[in-house]
Amino acid sequence: MHSKITGTEPISGLRYDANDPGAQLWIHLTAWHSVLYTYEKFGVDEVPRSRAEMRAYYERMRPILAATEATQQHVDLLLNSASTLLPDSVLLRPVAKLTQTLFRKATIATLPRWMRKMGGVQQSRVTDAAVTVALRVMFRSIAQSVAAQRFIVRLTSPLTAPVLDPILCAVPPKNPVVWTPEEARAHYGTVRPAEQYAQILAARTAKPLPEHAAADGSEPLLAFG
Repeated sequence: MHSKITGTEPISGLRYDANDPGAQLWIHLTAWHSVLYTYEKFGVDEVPRSRAEMRAYYERMRPILAATEATQQHVDLLLNSASTLLPDSVLLRPVAKLTQTLFRKATIATLPRWMRKMGGVQQSRVTDAAVTVALRVMFRSIAQSVAAQRFIVRLTSPLTAPVLDPILCAVPPKNPVVWTPEEARAHYGTVRPAEQYAQILAARTAKPLPEHAAADGSEPLLAFG
């Protein structure tokens, strides 16, 4: 899926490869950290955590991060993604607009100032504080009602509802066995990601990495049936 996302980063002139373990580490750590931080900021319970290593990682990565206009456009696109949560209905459009505004501001509130600057977004500390309070109240209210959670899931992601309903209703699993990643790889005969990347590099042999989306870094969305 990511093997063709390669090329030259225009600011530094360095080559990039989305399957490179270093690039994968950045994506997975920032995704994990964002989810954890969002839960801590807006969630209903305290979560045990240690941030020292995450802060150190950010400090190591900051000098080699670069943001282009395409990056900032993509950030803006992601910040506006909440507009797709609700069905396109005349009755729901005011709610969709409010949801979009609230979630955009809430997402920005989780970003450090230096990351906002790179992404081309600005927001005051007053707005950060106000949206944090608003989402804390909203999430706490939703967390107290299984019916509300089921309604929201059915409204925003109908195909997910049959999967989450048994979990929300505390239905026992048919198979309670949980495998570790290593056990799953052994069972299905799948190699580790680093080995997969080595296979990709071997398949490329001496061919240079292709340039990807040289114009603006965008391409059509993938459709999943």
